Amino acid sequence: MNRSKKVLLVLETKNDIISHFKKNLEYMGYEVTTFPEYNFKPYQLTNIDKVINIFSKYFKKTNTSLLKKKENHRKNYQIKQEQNIFSGTLYDFTIVFRPDLLELSFLEKLKAISKKIIAYQWDGMKRYPKIMKTIHCFDFFYCFNPEDENDKVKFITNFYFDYFKLPKVLPQFDIIYIGYYYEDRFKLLENIGEILKNKKLNFELKSFVKEEIQVISNSANIKLIDKIHSYSEFLKLSNESDILLDIKHNVHSGLSFRFFEAIQMRKKIITTNDSISQYDFYNQKNIFILRENYDISAFSEFLESDYQMLQEDIIKKYSFSNWFNNLIDSDHKIPIKNPIQIN
Repeated sequence: MNRSKKVLLVLETKNDIISHFKKNLEYMGYEVTTFPEYNFKPYQLTNIDKVINIFSKYFKKTNTSLLKKKENHRKNYQIKQEQNIFSGTLYDFTIVFRPDLLELSFLEKLKAISKKIIAYQWDGMKRYPKIMKTIHCFDFFYCFNPEDENDKVKFITNFYFDYFKLPKVLPQFDIIYIGYYYEDRFKLLENIGEILKNKKLNFELKSFVKEEIQVISNSANIKLIDKIHSYSEFLKLSNESDILLDIKHNVHSGLSFRFFEAIQMRKKIITTNDSISQYDFYNQKNIFILRENYDISAFSEFLESDYQMLQEDIIKKYSFSNWFNNLIDSDHKIPIKNPIQIN
């Protein structure tokens, strides 16, 4: 019996998306190790910490001792995790997301324990110039932004996770958008909210700047969120909406995950990304490009029209299973299976 191929995922995010990578790969039959572990437990405050914290807040001072404890807790945890992945295991495939966040010496150590090491930059490379210095560390280097493709960097789209199938639910919203605050993004959401006053909207923004918090708090259309939704929570909320909204970042034209989640959920999507018209799943019935001088009547017609089903081969093309098979560029490719139902 052939052994399971070993995959090492190197990805640190503030939501639980890495758990979906792990589950999808395990569903495909791989043995998966993640770095850092996605179930990292933050430093637990002692009673003394809590007392000092109360006094620090009362006197409006930073609790530096607690910050140091938290940082040391994270560092010690990471050291243990590094010891675990460098314990003698040889990985068939190591996938690194955002390699610009890692030291070159660490990437070289990863390369030494990997039969094949692959990078995926799921952000615009021009936003993070340091990324260019890491390309030589990888057997294959992929990017999600087509404009970044060259003789050393291959273009590949994002995807949707296909190990599960979301349940059909009654829509709670007409249009949903959850993201970080940018001034132009905020103004666009405000304008859409004014146009669609009779619609059920769920526009949520996250902000770390006090001035921005005040701006969002004064909005009649946009809700300020004081936490980061987990990816699982985000999918659940998106599944409860009729239409998804995508707002392109001005530094790249790569397609966000929203497009592929829309494919998975069989939902329509509104976007400011013009490049979507170049893709094989583009359908004017399903995707409305929100340009500066868009036709309001055409927009209204789009909102009221029904979703047009895509061909099954197109749907499977943008699944995680197919994405990973293309990423590893190997004869060891796993057939795409039917998803399991998630309640």
